[in-house]
Amino acid sequence: MTTVGTLVILFCVASAVAVAVRRLPVPYTVALVIVGLVLGSLHAVEPEHLTKELLFTVFLPGLLFEAAFHIDSAAFRRTWVARSGVGYSRSCRCHRDHGDRRQC
Repeated sequence: MTTVGTLVILFCVASAVAVAVRRLPVPYTVALVIVGLVLGSLHAVEPEHLTKELLFTVFLPGLLFEAAFHIDSAAFRRTWVARSGVGYSRSCRCHRDHGDRRQC
C-alpha cells in the first residue's frame, strides 16, 4: 500500500474514533491511543517510514490546529506575560552567547 493510501485509511479510522467517542465516556486522545495500539498489534496497517517532512506537512498542522481550537482563552491571556518574558530572556541569552540569533 502507498503512503497516501495508508494516510487515508488512518484518517478514516481517526474520524470513526471521533464519532464513536462522542457516545463513550473516554477522551478522544485516549481512544486514539487504544485504537492505534490495537491496529499496531494486529499489523492491520503497514507502517510507513516516518520522515521530518511527513511530520511537518501532515501531522503537525492538525495537532496545532486542534490544540489552538481547544485552548482556554482566559488561561492563555493570564499566562501570556510570563511566556513572553521567558521567550525574551531566552533570545537575549542566545544573542549574548552566540552574537547571531540564527544560530539559536
